[in-house]
Amino acid sequence: VMTGTLNMLDLSVLLAELGPNRTVAVAFGFLSIGISLKLALFPLHFWLPNAYTYAPS
Repeated sequence: VMTGTLNMLDLSVLLAELGPNRTVAVAFGFLSIGISLKLALFPLHFWLPNAYTYAPS
């Protein structure tokens, strides 16, 4: 189990010990897509113009 730390150095050591793991790869993919949507990065920026149109000023 890889819980209990937010230290990036500790996490990198723990992930290196796992080796190639499909669960970790899928979780990283979902996190990457979620962060890209939240930051409105290309090509996941489709929601941004609508948000600015309807936002109160």
